[in-house]
Amino acid sequence: DITAVGLMVVGQEDNQAATFYVDDVQFAALPQNIAVDNFEDYADDLALQETWTYTKAGGPDGMFVYIDKTVSPPQGTSCMLMDVSMPEKWWYNTVRKTLADGAIDISKFVSLDFWLYGDAAMTPGGITFVAFLYDSQGRALRFALPAEYLSNPAWQKITLALASFSQEEWDTGYGTDTPDANPQDITTVGLMVVGNEDNQAAKFYIDDIQFACKGVTAAVSGAITENGAPLAGVTVYAIEQNSITTATSDADGLYAFNDLLQGKQYRFLPVKTTYDFTPGAVILTLLNTAY
Repeated sequence: DITAVGLMVVGQEDNQAATFYVDDVQFAALPQNIAVDNFEDYADDLALQETWTYTKAGGPDGMFVYIDKTVSPPQGTSCMLMDVSMPEKWWYNTVRKTLADGAIDISKFVSLDFWLYGDAAMTPGGITFVAFLYDSQGRALRFALPAEYLSNPAWQKITLALASFSQEEWDTGYGTDTPDANPQDITTVGLMVVGNEDNQAAKFYIDDIQFACKGVTAAVSGAITENGAPLAGVTVYAIEQNSITTATSDADGLYAFNDLLQGKQYRFLPVKTTYDFTPGAVILTLLNTAY
């Protein structure tokens, strides 16, 4: 219920004097989400393939993309099918889309969001899936998805915190003055798959890719027991790169974190004097709303 703005000065010593000039006081509007693609407006597969351009590191072609209307996407009627068939391992296959309105500064946004439908028939750990953000010079930031999301045959909301993207290894400075990817000059989004073994196949469905300007929270809860009985008074630490949050198990051994950030990786560590825990710590990348 903020109704007024004030500017105050106070002297820390007697006989203070200064002249300050102030102009253009305003509440800055938050940026709007930027839609990368909702896959609703393509006339056919060729139109999609002309927009999401395909590149590969070498070897035989290992991925094709198509418009799909069979898996009931979470919004609209269409999504993108990434049809992966890789006879040889380690060859990167990527599709990229240039942002329609030009370069963006990702520091003004919180996450890259999209929906993913995985493939239960794929070989566990057989494929790596990476989201890329390219600047105007072709340098890249990357975020590799945890493998368990790739094999889940259901629509999952994926929220990748932009602060957690890392520089792609092939274009880092290597101790020279060569700059890394510029987060203030992101022009292109890429989705890459690579086989970790020969003869990998999978079908991934993608929908509603966007840059989000508001953070989304995730809840993590669990129970701590000793020989099957609830254990109270255990402090559980949720440790992230820039923060530490704690929760304490109650009389039923239950603990809960309700406002962690989606897209971040946390290390959960239980602590109680004289106790050793198994497992001692659990690492989770929070891509869903509840765990």
